[in-house]
Amino acid sequence: MIRILLLFSALFFSCAAQAQVKITGDVSDTAGIAVEGVSVVVLTQHDNLTLAFGLTDQNGVFSIEVDVAIDSLKVVAQALGYGRQQFVIGNTSQRLRFTLANQSLELREVTVKASPITSSNDTVSYLVTAFTDIKDRSIADVLRKMPGIEVEGNGRILYEGKPIQKFYIEGLDLLEGRYNLASNNLPAADVTSVQILENHQPIRILDSLVTSFSPSLNIKLKNNITTTGTAKVGTGVPFALWDANLTPMLFTRKHQLLASYQTNNAGHDVSTDLKTLTAEDLREQAEWGVSQGELLRLRELSPPRFSGERYLLNNAHLVSANYLRKISKDMQVRVSASYLNDYQRQVGETRSIFFTPGDTVTLRETKNNKLYTNAAEAGVTMYRNTADKFLENRLRLKGSWDSKWGSILSSGNSLRQDLVNPSYSAANRLRVIQPFGKQLIEFSSVVSLDIMRQQLNIEPGQFGGLMAERQQVDEMEQQLQSLAFHTYNTASLTKALDNWTLNQKVGVQLEHQELGSNLLSILYGEEPRQKSLAVNKLGWQRMRYFIESEAEYKTARWSINARLPVNYRVFEFGHIPHLSGNRLNGVTAEPGIAGRFNLTPMWKATASFRMTNHYGTLDQFTSAYLLRDYRTLQLYDAPLQERQTRNYMLGLAYRNALKSLFTNLTYTYSSSESNLLYQNSLNEDGSLVVSGIEQRNPMEYHSLAWQGSKYFSELRTTLKLGSNFYVSNRKQLLNDRLVDVAHRYYSVRTEVNAKLFEWLSVNYIANLSLLDGVVGQKNMGEVYQQDYILDLSFYPVENHYFGLKTDAYVTSGADNGTPKYYFTDAVYRFSFGKRKIDTELRWTNIFNTSEFIHVYTDGFARVENLYRLRPSQLMVSLKFAL
Repeated sequence: MIRILLLFSALFFSCAAQAQVKITGDVSDTAGIAVEGVSVVVLTQHDNLTLAFGLTDQNGVFSIEVDVAIDSLKVVAQALGYGRQQFVIGNTSQRLRFTLANQSLELREVTVKASPITSSNDTVSYLVTAFTDIKDRSIADVLRKMPGIEVEGNGRILYEGKPIQKFYIEGLDLLEGRYNLASNNLPAADVTSVQILENHQPIRILDSLVTSFSPSLNIKLKNNITTTGTAKVGTGVPFALWDANLTPMLFTRKHQLLASYQTNNAGHDVSTDLKTLTAEDLREQAEWGVSQGELLRLRELSPPRFSGERYLLNNAHLVSANYLRKISKDMQVRVSASYLNDYQRQVGETRSIFFTPGDTVTLRETKNNKLYTNAAEAGVTMYRNTADKFLENRLRLKGSWDSKWGSILSSGNSLRQDLVNPSYSAANRLRVIQPFGKQLIEFSSVVSLDIMRQQLNIEPGQFGGLMAERQQVDEMEQQLQSLAFHTYNTASLTKALDNWTLNQKVGVQLEHQELGSNLLSILYGEEPRQKSLAVNKLGWQRMRYFIESEAEYKTARWSINARLPVNYRVFEFGHIPHLSGNRLNGVTAEPGIAGRFNLTPMWKATASFRMTNHYGTLDQFTSAYLLRDYRTLQLYDAPLQERQTRNYMLGLAYRNALKSLFTNLTYTYSSSESNLLYQNSLNEDGSLVVSGIEQRNPMEYHSLAWQGSKYFSELRTTLKLGSNFYVSNRKQLLNDRLVDVAHRYYSVRTEVNAKLFEWLSVNYIANLSLLDGVVGQKNMGEVYQQDYILDLSFYPVENHYFGLKTDAYVTSGADNGTPKYYFTDAVYRFSFGKRKIDTELRWTNIFNTSEFIHVYTDGFARVENLYRLRPSQLMVSLKFAL
């Protein structure tokens, strides 16, 4: 792997050694008079790919620089009213003289048809009308058909396999990563084009200094002042179904507003509209503080591999408001607030097969879970982004009051589990970049506070035999409290020297965290008795002082970036029994290098390497038992976990906007090594005791992904193909025996979206996958999954639409045979009025398929989930654009 990267780096540096070629010259007519405004284009000799171009000035002179490693070039000069002249020359700097003859041009009546995809520099523009079908309403419906663009099931948008880092509407970032609100509700009829900004640097002052390898997306609206949005109200049977959505939007040059109220019990998961999806905003959130997550949990059902509208039993209400105002030419303020009230019910069965060196344990569970979510969030952002200054200050406040209830039936025994999980957080992030002499100075500061309280009750009590009294109890109660303070501060200088950009950064990061837990046993009687069985009082403070040197060199065709952070870390263990009073410190380096090379105007290659060091979290120091869920008991009592990871990536991408053809190939290799190995002691009833021991623990991961897509304009068809492969290998300590655990996954995917006739369009998706695992000498069994979706859309007469959709899911290789599941949906829509008001009748799950088995692997277990689905339902709705 290292040899491959060295070879790739050598390719980069060999290209650097080749100087740019400068082609100069002049253009005149047959009378010797200079001609202004002549287009001079440099192309490849055989396939006529444009490499560079220029225009003659008032003296007929031109100058063009070319940076390409080929032997011969074709140079063409042409202008309106003149003939065309070309030369084939060697790839060396030289001067040319063109003489153009006068030539009259006879104009004919022509019909101009806009190209569906155009490209200019690093911007690819998709004409929305070229990909819009009669049934499409939101811009998300259209994005799914565009070649080179993928929309995942959760709404995340990818371009050439990479997630977008920003989602703009008319160049403004209204939603800060939560773009599902816009993509699912912005009418496609109000959008003229979708722009992909390749290698987009969102900070203008860094635009010519710091290269970005990530794409962004910009929505171009038809009107400068746009008042739009979506309104929908629907009802149905059975169970008095409802589905309502009111999402008004306003877009002007100085104001942007998007508000939304959504409620339904029809299976639509509204919480996805509040999830942050852009890569840039996710990276910034990672700097905000300690991600604690749920340390205690309920055993839930893993969702099936299709839309939640088939299985989600819910009652949801969502309120969201987002407002952006340009208070001056350069300054913006963004305000956002949201509240989610959501109830979801899960009903089904789980069959878990645990593979251990000595035996195979099978656990069957019947689950009935009720999940309640109450979450509020508010934020204010001050933002200035100009060519001479960048200022951003983000304030975020969050609060959630979640609770979960569940019942489990296993081996004839019933069990109740309750979890309450209130949490609160506040965070502020300040970032300033401005000139300082001939340099740029940057300062950033993040401060955050997180508070969490959890309580898990299990009835009857579990693991009583492991406690000091070695007796079963009626109920167990696990209490947990956590408080974390985090601050991250940096200062840096950036300087440009010709093609070089140099950056020097210093910073300090501090985290103070306290975690307490108390495991109680409860005995019922006339007076219930509580007894504390296991208490953890943990606390630590960890600091990171670092200096980071970064250098970037770039030309028109390639760029390479190298960085070397050197960290001095200090860990102070204040309240960790087996480490109390100890202080650990050490110096680590985390080098990284990334490069991009434009092989031709259409082919580009990328490569990267990065080394990182990761350290354990406070909850991994429990010296007394911590009940994570009803069948997982944790007792680590281990030293600090240290894991070093090395990530390698090679990528190759092709983009031809003129032919609407996109393809990319990415290979990733990751290896890591930790000082801790986790012992999993599995009992016959499926209960698990997890502990940590100090022992070398290596792990490696390979991944290969390919995507290709093309739009055939004459056939009005988009074809998308893709395949994925990954394999992972690691060590696992199972019931005191060390074994190798390996997992493999393969998948191929085909999608065709075609408008065959004016009255018929077709969308077909086929996804085939294979997953396999090996634990020691035991094969977990191969599982084949086949997913097929056929969606037919008929337009018999104007304003009438009839749709018929059929899904088929087949799983083979599981112990329960080869289950096959079929779903059929039908929809009829009548549209009327200038605003295209839709009256819709929708019948889903016509054949009333009631259950679905989903199979996956999890560590050393193969899990089969039988999920109870929503019944057949009929809904009538009224929907229109505002």
